[in-house]
Amino acid sequence: MHAYVLDAAVTGALARGDSDRARPLATALSDLAARCDLRELLARAYLHLADLGDPQGNARARSLTLSIDSPHLQALLQPDSARS
Repeated sequence: MHAYVLDAAVTGALARGDSDRARPLATALSDLAARCDLRELLARAYLHLADLGDPQGNARARSLTLSIDSPHLQALLQPDSARS
């Protein structure tokens, strides 16, 4: 549950353009998702971090999603996708 709340909080902060708030939330999400083996949420954390300027975020998310069956996540990986 906590990971979903973090994901929503990061999404909201990014939507408001508040990268100072989004960055620690995205980092917390990636740490929690990695620790709990929540692969889809870890991929979302990587995408959030990519939106915040992490040059490896998209590549990490793309690599992780090869084994995740999630049409929504696949759509988020498309270059013209507005992430939410």
